[in-house]
Amino acid sequence: MAYDLETSQTMYDEYIKAEKAALKNQSYSIGDKKLQRADLLEIRKGRDYWKKQLDIADPTNPRKSGINVKTVRYNYG
Repeated sequence: MAYDLETSQTMYDEYIKAEKAALKNQSYSIGDKKLQRADLLEIRKGRDYWKKQLDIADPTNPRKSGINVKTVRYNYG
């Protein structure tokens, strides 16, 4: 599924924020229980996914992950 540029940018930005928050304080303890805020690996997978969606949605990106078309000319003469 392809997303528009605004949605892709918003989601990518949110995953960057989540990664920064997880890096600052990924886990904490309450009494004898250790709790984890987020799985950093899962956040990074999400960030990578939205980066790809952003690249696809960006019309100014010369290296889109979509279909590449090349023109081939044959000279028969």
